[in-house]
Amino acid sequence: MNQINKFWLFVAIGLVITVIIIITISVVFWQQLSPPEKEILAAIVKKNLIYFLGAFILSFAANGFTVDGILHNYIIPMAKLSSEAALMKSSNPDHRVEITGGKDIMRLASIINEWADYAQQEREKIEYQITHARSEADIEKNILAEFLAEMPDGILACTAEAKILL
Repeated sequence: MNQINKFWLFVAIGLVITVIIIITISVVFWQQLSPPEKEILAAIVKKNLIYFLGAFILSFAANGFTVDGILHNYIIPMAKLSSEAALMKSSNPDHRVEITGGKDIMRLASIINEWADYAQQEREKIEYQITHARSEADIEKNILAEFLAEMPDGILACTAEAKILL
């Protein structure tokens, strides 16, 4: 299950739990009232039903906009961020993250890009050191080959333990 589906599942469960809590509190409150209080409350609700429905719809819309903001500023960018970071790690280390989202997500993307730049610099340093070491080894090998080619007699080089090196 991807992050967006998990998010919507969380929202649905939260909504169901909220409705259950409101209904439970309303039923308990209604049972606590005496019959005259129930009549008065029923009359107030009937008279002002449009206001109660309007408040319910406005709060539902406000919660919808909040959930949408969270989805588009955090959940979706986080899913994209994880896939782009995985791309950088697995197949394209030169790729950089370009994400739009909340301030925290943007900061995280910036840190990932800084780390990728640092890792690329370190790879370049290592490649330079390897190339430099290979060229030095080739130079030494060529010097040894020229030296041995100029010698009239053979050479036997041994270690202190009498193992033949050259």
